[in-house]
Amino acid sequence: MVRSAGRRRLALLVTVGALALAAAIAAVGTGATTTNGVTTLKFGYVTPAVHPYGQTMNQFAQLVNQASGGSLQIQTLPVYAGGDDIQLLNDIKGGAVDGGAVSTVVWTNAKINSFVALQMPFLIDNYALEQRVISNSSGIAQNMLKKGTDKAGLVGLALFEGGMRQFALKKNVNNPSDLKGLKIRVPPGDIIARSMSAMGASPTPIAVGQVFQSLQSGVVDGAEANSALELANQWYNAGANKMTIANLWPFPAAVVINKDVFSALTADQQSIIKNAAKDLPAFSISVVSGTGNTTTVPQTLCSRGVTYHNLTPVQKRQFLRVVKPVYTKYQKDKQVAGFISQIQKLKAQPSFRTGAPTDNPPASCLS
Repeated sequence: MVRSAGRRRLALLVTVGALALAAAIAAVGTGATTTNGVTTLKFGYVTPAVHPYGQTMNQFAQLVNQASGGSLQIQTLPVYAGGDDIQLLNDIKGGAVDGGAVSTVVWTNAKINSFVALQMPFLIDNYALEQRVISNSSGIAQNMLKKGTDKAGLVGLALFEGGMRQFALKKNVNNPSDLKGLKIRVPPGDIIARSMSAMGASPTPIAVGQVFQSLQSGVVDGAEANSALELANQWYNAGANKMTIANLWPFPAAVVINKDVFSALTADQQSIIKNAAKDLPAFSISVVSGTGNTTTVPQTLCSRGVTYHNLTPVQKRQFLRVVKPVYTKYQKDKQVAGFISQIQKLKAQPSFRTGAPTDNPPASCLS
């Protein structure tokens, strides 16, 4: 009887210990740790650190560190899951990682359409307009984040930009017929795939980390990309060395955190994270529209054999005509239609109709 009672006490202690450990893990999240009074949160993103995603997430980490006096740390995880945004979103939802910057295009895979309007073809085609749309003070951004992240069971912190997308192919593009039969890499998600299909291409969803090999092997003929992504992943070495500047759509990310992890933080820690996130939209626009990305990155690409090509206004109108069915499709969704309408109203204002060049390569490599 004594031995039996001892076993019961031992079993009880083991159970209590397991419950305490589980509670501790739940309090900080599977990927979070608290050591010597320092809480570390892990945030993933899918690009290399040199990309605007990486620069913006590192800025986020620095702001959190400075505001907390080092007691709250953000550990950034570049090229998360080999560049797989869907895996990143699922891991944040499941608690395998505390938070991250998830490209807005992939949210449709979770049946969330609140971000679709950001990447409607040729709608947001300059950074001045986009900064107004994604600013944390913007009602558009606030509503998008709330509707999207509430449905996913996450906490939305901010939207930020990664760089206006262009055609990165093995040849120049002048009109939709030039895309016919081409297999174009697109990120997993409905809106960009539908847009590419409307323009005549064959959209091929591939995680960003697999694009280089896919270009080399002929699985794809090119991609929609920004100059920074082309440079960071060296796709020109795999044959995609022709950039056609079309300003197809921006490529934002939604910065989110697991709701349980966020709830377990102190009120001060929550405030620090929210305040740091407020700076990210403007910071990211300064990165992608600054000299480094609009001028220096194209210059570097040119020095490595990449050439640029501009669509003329007439050519761009041809593309605008063929993507009209994409608008017809998504305007059936009242939420998406509302966001499209709000952005169109902003775009009609003189200050948002045009902006500084999104890519400004040397004249010597313009074809």
